[in-house]
Amino acid sequence: MMIESLIRANAPTKYVIDSFLNNDDGNIHSYTTQEKFVSLILSISQPNHCNKRGAIIDWSIVVFLPSQRYIQKLVQRYTSQLEENNIDLEDDNLASLVCYFSMTRSISVLPDSTNASIVTFRIPSSSTKDDNDILQIRTFPYHNDVGVAKVWEAGACLAEYIIYNPHIIRGRHIIEIGAGVGLTGLVAAGVGAQSVHMTDYTEACLDNLAYNVHENAKWLIGRGMSPEAVTVGKLEWSDYSNTQKDGELISASSDYQTSIEELDLLLAADVVYDVSCIADLVKTVSKFLSCNPGERERIAIFATPFRKKSTFALFEKELERNHIVCTYEPSLELLPNVFPCYWNQPRTDVRVATMRLKMHE
Repeated sequence: MMIESLIRANAPTKYVIDSFLNNDDGNIHSYTTQEKFVSLILSISQPNHCNKRGAIIDWSIVVFLPSQRYIQKLVQRYTSQLEENNIDLEDDNLASLVCYFSMTRSISVLPDSTNASIVTFRIPSSSTKDDNDILQIRTFPYHNDVGVAKVWEAGACLAEYIIYNPHIIRGRHIIEIGAGVGLTGLVAAGVGAQSVHMTDYTEACLDNLAYNVHENAKWLIGRGMSPEAVTVGKLEWSDYSNTQKDGELISASSDYQTSIEELDLLLAADVVYDVSCIADLVKTVSKFLSCNPGERERIAIFATPFRKKSTFALFEKELERNHIVCTYEPSLELLPNVFPCYWNQPRTDVRVATMRLKMHE
């Protein structure tokens, strides 16, 4: 996988540096290796400077898309490799970058929960060849709300599944529950959905979802999707499954309003983790599937990491109790890896399942 893609995704710094040196034949002694490293940092920063030989970059005006803290740790790891090999900083821009970070000292303080990081991905598409066709997702790596902290592995896996099986979502009106930072819903919107309504329940998640939709408006238009067809709303499973009438969903970001009768596909990733929420989660899915179908059969697609056996067993028991049939996708290992984020939870631990109501005999 390209080194640029690893940095864009905030991959672990050790993995990035090892991959960078291996990609350069391990020639850490080469002066051009330092130049290449600086050019790599600049390629995913704003403004996108040209690293001309002899031109000293003013790093104070460079906006690092991955957080400044992440880039600082990346530079620190690379320069540590140089020191271990008794190599001087020969590239002036690398030296000035090290100097800049030594003055800012952002790595020496406690992480700030309000510090954002932009992770970016190039999404495969047959309809666009634009090199700038990049999906941007804002995360808050040190936030105490896990919904905004990162792109979770199951969400990335479900997005990859959608990218390479677009017929599943093409033309559908989608609701996503537990949308988190919005990667899966935005990908669905970008590969052929008719509309996407992303829901979560915390204020931090809803604000960040609205931001990510707004920032990717141009990306959506380039994919033939109207940004107005991608909406955000609050949905608590307990309220929806027990008290909310007529499946009404109100957007948190506008006066947009839709009824569940207009939707025909439910998406969810990494929502099976809290045993206290599983009953309401499954009731929500059951209520969605039970609504009168339109022209298409209603289905739900879940991506679920297999973490704790007892939690997953309870989830499957609740599905059975609510007459929901679950069919697992057997061939995830054959999917191309679009999102380099399977560091903590390997893709092999994620299951993708399609859910339908059991037909009564």
